[in-house]
Amino acid sequence: MRQDKVFDTAEGNIAAIAWGDWQNPDAPIVVALHGWLDSAASFDRFAPAIIAQGYRLLALDLPGHGHSDWLADGGDYYIWEATAAVVEVLQQLDAKVHLVGHSMGAATALICAASFPEQVLSVSALDAMGPLSTPPNQAADQLRKGIDDAIRRKKQGSRTKFYTSVEKALEARTAKDPVLSPQCILPVVERNLRSSENGLSWRTDPRLRHASKVRMTEDMVKGFFNQVACEVLVIRASQSFIPQSMFDLRLSYLAQSHFESIEGHHHFHLEASTAEVVAGQVLQFLAEVQV
Repeated sequence: MRQDKVFDTAEGNIAAIAWGDWQNPDAPIVVALHGWLDSAASFDRFAPAIIAQGYRLLALDLPGHGHSDWLADGGDYYIWEATAAVVEVLQQLDAKVHLVGHSMGAATALICAASFPEQVLSVSALDAMGPLSTPPNQAADQLRKGIDDAIRRKKQGSRTKFYTSVEKALEARTAKDPVLSPQCILPVVERNLRSSENGLSWRTDPRLRHASKVRMTEDMVKGFFNQVACEVLVIRASQSFIPQSMFDLRLSYLAQSHFESIEGHHHFHLEASTAEVVAGQVLQFLAEVQV
């Protein structure tokens, strides 16, 4: 029921994990997009409930994450680069799809739905409300910050961190986000590691940590959201670091939106105690969309 897939795109090879019966062309497809520095394994605990209802689930490793290729030299991980890769994967599938995105993946899903509505049936956004924005009067400062950061990191050179075990890498990941339980984030950590003679190191492209040189303005975000024609479900985690006011603002940009709040932290779709609840809300929404 679980298999690995690879898609050839202009952004490089995009790896994925597929669950469900992919021999059945009539089974609806849910494409899942993970958050920043996560991977397709972010949906390991979300998947069983989804495929139990007859859906095919395809979770992608976005460019630079998991087993997917890094962008070419000189590339930047802007939201539109991820969007380009996702759209090319969608065009290789046999039907319009439901998109489910967590955090950065939700932003990518919403931009996909706005720009390529013919590919998307619905969007479910998990504890996210679109891309970060920068006011026009801060654009020059943002560009300077991004360029200075890139120059500084180039001068520092490669500083690959090696770990002696998965447990040590897991400790490093949870130390930066103490709310994450080791059991919660373990599938993501395992998929994001590679082994060499020096030990274990992260597969993720170091450039993902670079400061963005350019961001959309809030008016641009509004313009994209105004173009989303499908229905959108937004689920906020009760312990979300994103303020309710941001959810309220961005929801006002959407023509057809549904909002729910669920107990849990930002990775509530991965936590054993909340993953089924999140999946249940998504399934209820999908059933209503397909009526």
